[in-house]
Amino acid sequence: MAPTSYIKVKNGATGAVRSILTAAGRHGGDNGYSSLVVRNKRNDVDTCQFVIDYSNPDVAALVDKDQIEVIRSDPAQAIAEYTLFDGLFRDDIVEYKNGLYTFTARAFGYNHFLSWRNIAWPANVTNRTKFTSQKAETILKNLVNYNIGATALASNGRIVDGALTGFTIEADGANGNTLSLAVSNENLLDALKKIVPKAGGDFAVVRTGATSFQFKW
Repeated sequence: MAPTSYIKVKNGATGAVRSILTAAGRHGGDNGYSSLVVRNKRNDVDTCQFVIDYSNPDVAALVDKDQIEVIRSDPAQAIAEYTLFDGLFRDDIVEYKNGLYTFTARAFGYNHFLSWRNIAWPANVTNRTKFTSQKAETILKNLVNYNIGATALASNGRIVDGALTGFTIEADGANGNTLSLAVSNENLLDALKKIVPKAGGDFAVVRTGATSFQFKW
């Protein structure tokens, strides 16, 4: 038996499963997906793209930031079901070919959240935009916490409020290499990607509940 995959389409506001798509058909008897491509990227944004017929009921139901989870298994290799991709629906393409309309859905992994914020602090602010002899994990988690976490507030000194509801940061273990650096007025994800090659560790945003997410080292 070949590997199999199915797609859970979830309400972005509640995390409730709205439908399940398989290659054989949509749960309930309607058409399923005709193609599925997942690209997982270390310390970057995973991507998922799947194509369904434009007549599929999910086309009308899908809204921006709905959750897309791809479940994969390979019974022949004794590999049980696992999550291959987990992220947010953000974009679509409608095409007409050979007399048929198709709908291509594009989703992005939860590291995508980090691209929504800039490091909106003045330059040379200690432990916000300037770090001296700090562990890489501490630096990354400070940058994330003070730009998209609960402490990303103008009342704390950030140029504008940036806290994202449901977004938390894993407790700091002070791991990784010791670094000194300065960064400001740069996209948060881009900044983390520049730091991580010399950090001695990796980062990821993972879903921890129906609509809750956490930045992890």
